[in-house]
Amino acid sequence: RILIPTMYLHDIGNYKFFNEKVPNLNTQLNLKPKHMIRSAFVAKKVLKRLGCFSSSEIRKIVHLVRVHDEIKKEKSHDEQLVFEIDSLGQVDRGRVKPTFSKKDSLRYLDIFEKERIPLFRTKYGKSILKRLFKEAKEYKY
Repeated sequence: RILIPTMYLHDIGNYKFFNEKVPNLNTQLNLKPKHMIRSAFVAKKVLKRLGCFSSSEIRKIVHLVRVHDEIKKEKSHDEQLVFEIDSLGQVDRGRVKPTFSKKDSLRYLDIFEKERIPLFRTKYGKSILKRLFKEAKEYKY
């Protein structure tokens, strides 16, 4: 009831920021904090409009949307799951084609490896990450 709507809404704020056909990595990295704020704002409006979530559920979902991309060591269980699910989606080349240039995509994988991989905590997340990251590194652009 909390995680699925969180994942549907976590990047909804991006629509305001990216009008380029091929987004630039530097632009996207600089806008990450703003997109989380914007996504949380839009998510709250959507959830209220749907009318099927309690105030407590809305607060939880909006909070998870607001922090989903934060690179920090300590996370609640739900924050950790959302972080790992979102991160796995970022390197799943079988489901999502890269939107960056080859150069930016490879640079992003280097950043991902340094900043995100060390923060994986769940056994399942680590096992999926190992396969997806290897495939992302070997992706033919």
